[in-house]
Amino acid sequence: MRRNLTGDFTADFLNIRGSQAAGKRGVGGWTWTRNKKYMTEALHRGDEVLLVTDPDRPLHAGGNTYQRELRFLTAIGYRWERSGDHWRLRGGRTQ
Repeated sequence: MRRNLTGDFTADFLNIRGSQAAGKRGVGGWTWTRNKKYMTEALHRGDEVLLVTDPDRPLHAGGNTYQRELRFLTAIGYRWERSGDHWRLRGGRTQ
């Protein structure tokens, strides 16, 4: 998320459908490797990452992609802190 010249927020959203291999339907063309690369590139650029789902309360006991993303962020030194209705990433070292 960034502020533009007028001070409004803009965001770079993950566009799964626009990044799939030709001929793939649904989200079948998206993999953890591609997701991790997307996240790593955003962190290297210095993009502000906001979490809108409570990272301390799992959504699904069996695990999901969001929990995998949180484990990845933790492994590279990030933590989060609440800021109003969302959480901001703090710390970290990009790979």
